Amino acid sequence: MTMTNVLIDRGAKTPVYRQIAEALQAQIRAGDIRDGDRLPSERAMAAELGVNRTTVVNAYDELASLGLVSGEVGRGTVVRLDVARTTDTDLMWSQLFTQMGSGQEALAMEELLESVHLQGVISLASASADESLLPTAELQALINAAIDELGPDVFAFPDVNGAPALREAIAQRSAARGVDVDPGGILVTAGAQQGLSLLTECLVNPGDVVAIETPYYTGALAALRNRGARLIGIPQDDHGLRVDLPEQVLERHPVKVVFTMSNFSNPSGTVLSPERRQRLLEVTQRFGVPVVDDDVLQDLPLGVPAPPSLRLAGPADHVISLGSLSKPLTCGIRIGWMIAAPELIRRASLIKQTRDLSCPRLTQEFAARLLSTGLFDRHLERILPEYRARRDALIGGLARHCGAAMTVSQPDGGLSLWCQLHGGLRARALLAEAAREGVVFLPGDAFTIDNDGAEHLRICFGIAGVDELREGARRLGRAVDALSQRTTMVGTRSARPMV
Repeated sequence: MTMTNVLIDRGAKTPVYRQIAEALQAQIRAGDIRDGDRLPSERAMAAELGVNRTTVVNAYDELASLGLVSGEVGRGTVVRLDVARTTDTDLMWSQLFTQMGSGQEALAMEELLESVHLQGVISLASASADESLLPTAELQALINAAIDELGPDVFAFPDVNGAPALREAIAQRSAARGVDVDPGGILVTAGAQQGLSLLTECLVNPGDVVAIETPYYTGALAALRNRGARLIGIPQDDHGLRVDLPEQVLERHPVKVVFTMSNFSNPSGTVLSPERRQRLLEVTQRFGVPVVDDDVLQDLPLGVPAPPSLRLAGPADHVISLGSLSKPLTCGIRIGWMIAAPELIRRASLIKQTRDLSCPRLTQEFAARLLSTGLFDRHLERILPEYRARRDALIGGLARHCGAAMTVSQPDGGLSLWCQLHGGLRARALLAEAAREGVVFLPGDAFTIDNDGAEHLRICFGIAGVDELREGARRLGRAVDALSQRTTMVGTRSARPMV
């Protein structure tokens, strides 16, 4: 990998990505970086310069547009001074891509998926369930039962809205929690992420204003930005979304829809109190604005049970609820659902059939039996004590090894901790140190509207066992110590070289 020397002036009017591109271009023109040399990876460059990876991506794209570098499989970004002469017939993909879908959230999702499979690295980045806790034999029996009962029909093309048995099982589960839902008001989706994407296509046009609590699940932010939404963040406190603010936002802006996670918000773990639920529905109903409640973590209470559904706080059709089996079971089971007004279900169904036609019937029939036989609830009874122990082990380990440098949340549910760094430490700089120690997490700026969560990070305890979590906390503590020492030495300098 080529050594570079890039200086950033954060007070300059020139965008940071362009400063990086101009510095590298000057070194290439001067011959300091030669034809065939490989530039540092986007992640490595971002970590050393203390910038977002998106900034480095934009800088490298700038160099590619000038015909100075090219991306090569297995090698990364390589200086190719003859690229403009030898690739006249090639498409310049970086110039053809849309402006949407290339933000920090998309890169965060890529980093998350990569980190889970790194050898020798303890991943605290993924808020996923642990597949090793699954009752594999019982699940196999359900799949066999579905095949035995339905025969070849289990492989037939299902209803785009979802298998009737699954929609009925979801409706019965909702009724047990006090929410009466007609199966016709349920759309089965390929996980809650598809539900989010369908909702944005149904409700959001480019330029529409969307109010969303912050911090918020990075996949939802990506889906909304892909539609060109203009996002307005509504902060949280220890009791969830601050409902004194939506009224001010709705009075001043033409908000199209409000997004919240009422139970164990990802990443913060907060729970919207019953009083705030009612107030939120009162305000949004008065302005005629629907509320999306991403309730995928309601089945993972680690303290007190989750409060009743947000749909009980006001007119049911005013709330769009998203649910999923992925978080409590496994992300590999791509079964989620949307509960909404019939008109919205109809519209979402029309869009869905242009995407994937329908979710596989075998998976849906399996999920229906999982819910209706009680196996899902029995599985929850087994895993919740384990996740509670993992949460407590991680909190204890962070308190021991990170000390006063980090404040750690105490969530009553979900699979993650929301942490804040102190002493001038920044999460992305810490991530670079942590990776060297063999542990990774997700920086907080991936969960915020303006990428302003530089001092926050999300640390998850779903896929790692107690011992591994304690070791991960120890490694993270070493990274905090190393970064603290380096930050003290650097002081307040705003520009620093990368070597």
